[in-house]
This record gives sequence, structure tokens and C-alpha cells, in this order.
Amino acid sequence: MATASAFDSSPLSDLEVDPQLVLKDAISVIDSVPSWSPGSTYSYKLKNKQKSAIDVATFSTKLYGNVHWSARNTNLGKTFSADQLQNFKSYFDKYLIGSFDLESASTHTHYEKEYIHEIESIRVEPVSLGTEYIVPKGFECFAYTIQAIYKLQFPLKRRNFFELVLVYKSDTVSYVVSIPIQPKLFKEPNYSDSYAILAKYTSIEKVEYNSDSSIKWTMCTCSSPGGNIPDFVANLSMNKVISRDVPSFLDWAASQEGTNDKN
Repeated sequence: MATASAFDSSPLSDLEVDPQLVLKDAISVIDSVPSWSPGSTYSYKLKNKQKSAIDVATFSTKLYGNVHWSARNTNLGKTFSADQLQNFKSYFDKYLIGSFDLESASTHTHYEKEYIHEIESIRVEPVSLGTEYIVPKGFECFAYTIQAIYKLQFPLKRRNFFELVLVYKSDTVSYVVSIPIQPKLFKEPNYSDSYAILAKYTSIEKVEYNSDSSIKWTMCTCSSPGGNIPDFVANLSMNKVISRDVPSFLDWAASQEGTNDKN
């Protein structure tokens, strides 16, 4: 059963996770981000009509047996119009949280492939959390497993990730949690890309909708690329890498809704 150790980057050996415990531990990790060591703040221009500027603050720390974690935080508030903030909220609801219907191919992971350009392919499989587990009060909860192939820059080989994804949704705050799993837990893996190197990835995303219509988006992650890339080398650039996901997501979502030219 998953406890806080679910976030130490060790792959789960079974899928008997308690969604309440996972969420409790995820909140404990992501709510500690403001106390982490601050890194650079990156500024980006969105591709909307106003070329709106957004700042992405980054952080890092060591957790669970000296495992390196990186984080980013973005506040979307008074520098944006009410219409822009409403658009952002709809983007997060529709594309970041996603649908709870795997067959619709519109889950968080299906959409993530569209704006995280390193993701080459994904496969998803349903997961039953079991009737013995109670969904956290105030949340809808949805879970599935994924296999994702990442294509890295030449000459690096592709990376193969197997993960359990849990999505928690409410009217005011939502979470997306990804935990590495052992490949054997994925029923029908695709090994056609047999030279892809097995890697590990853990992440927690939190989206908060505040009473003043502002939105706070926080994400933290730890990963191990495997192969000949030492973890410490990958960690050196991780803050900047994850900061880029913010404009990539917002610009892509706006392009899907046709709002770039309006806002």
C-alpha cells in the first residue's frame, strides 16, 4: 500500500494504493515547496494578443532519503483581465485535469502529450482502486496507469516510463499525482522500441482557484533518467526544463480554444 514512500521515486510493486493516503502525502510534499531553496525565476511571453508576461519561480530540495526534488510555481492574477483568468480556469479544468473517461482519449495524459514535446507516444490502462478504499472527502478521484516513451535529443536514447496516475478534482483545488510503477504492472506494454531505457518519474501538480479569480499552479517532481546520464546531471537543468511547461501548456490550450487572438 502506498504511503509517503510512494514519493521516494521507488517504483510501486503493486497497485493497491489508498487514494486518501496518497493525497495526504502529496499535499504534505507540495505544500512544503515555499520552504524549499529558491532557484531562478523565469519570465515568458505568451502568444496571445497582448503578449502577456508570466513569471515561473523555481525551487529545489532533498526529500525521502536525500532524493532531489525540483518545483515550479506560477501565480496568474491581477496582471490578467477577468476574461483571461476565466479562460485559464477553463484550460486547467479541461486539459490539465482532463476527462475521467479513458475511452475519450481526453485525460490529463492524453493532453500532456500535446504540449510536452518530448513525449513520443503513450499507452493508458484503467485501474480500479477497489471498493475498500474511500475517495477523499470533497474530491472526485480517477486513476489509470500509463506507459510513456520520451524522445530525447540525439545522441541520447529514448526513455520508457511506467506510471500510476491519480487525479483528484474539486471546485477549488485539484491535484494530478504520477508515481512510478514496475513495468510488470502494465498489462500490455509496447516493447517495439526495445532500446528505450527504463526511467523513473514522480510528480505532483496542484491547481488552486482563489476567491479573487486568481489561480496558483504548483508542480514538483523527482526523476531518474537511467542509462548513462547521472541523476545529478539531469537535476542541474530540471528547474528550467519544468518552467518551460507553463507557457507551453497555456499557449497550446489557447490554440485549442481559439482564444490567442482574443485575449
